[in-house]
Amino acid sequence: MQLINPDIKPHTLKCETKRIWLVADLHLDALTFRADLLEKAKGLIKDDPVIGLGDMMDIGFYDNVYSQLKRQAALGGSKASREEIREEFGIAAMKKTDEALELFNWIAMVEGNHDERQKKKTGDNYLKHACKKKGIIFEEGQLLLDIVTGKKLNTTDRHLRILAMHGSRGGRRAGAVLNELEDIWSTWFGVDVIAIGHHHQADIRPMTRNVANQREICKEITWLVAVPSFLGWEEYAQKRGYKPPVHGVFRINVNNTGGIFKPVFEFLG
Repeated sequence: MQLINPDIKPHTLKCETKRIWLVADLHLDALTFRADLLEKAKGLIKDDPVIGLGDMMDIGFYDNVYSQLKRQAALGGSKASREEIREEFGIAAMKKTDEALELFNWIAMVEGNHDERQKKKTGDNYLKHACKKKGIIFEEGQLLLDIVTGKKLNTTDRHLRILAMHGSRGGRRAGAVLNELEDIWSTWFGVDVIAIGHHHQADIRPMTRNVANQREICKEITWLVAVPSFLGWEEYAQKRGYKPPVHGVFRINVNNTGGIFKPVFEFLG
């Protein structure tokens, strides 16, 4: 038995391309943000379509704005009001968000936990508004993309279905990433790729299951992908004995003739 689930809205778009990229966890304003890796990624991706998996910003610039306001208030002998601070936060958020959305040819974006902090700090969701202004699909939870990538040999549309979300769990072991991906996979059928960020780790694995159609049994293959971040080896990670990070982005090769969609890891450093 199947019922319509109104909680998830699928987004359909036409995108005739040979490559679609997955980028996660830029953390543009973080102290350990690797600008050199971003330049490498931009050189690889060029104008290809990109799906963002959240945490475009870190949140540090809010602390910088707050510190500046406190110093200015102390020198002037007055206190900045909450409204003034929120206004400054909002201006900083809008500028940083606009900068992030100019980096790539984004076609879709999901909200990360740091993006959510930004929303709580400012009282408004600037990432959501900026994406809407630029025509970029945006979701705060799970994002299901039904991408028409071209035509099959019989001239019908070829569909690539990607489920994207930021991810939410902790855990330092590699198994923590795969456990979260497999739990997400267990709640979905008919998806070609499931992609998350958040863990700042790179991983990829195909998962298979049998699907009973009317007259035959089909084997469904779903690629589970964890996309790493653009952060260096942060101090907290060093203190806790975490491994140095691997950096990169994922490229999904589109083969309309054979109907094969295979994610490939592109190593950045």
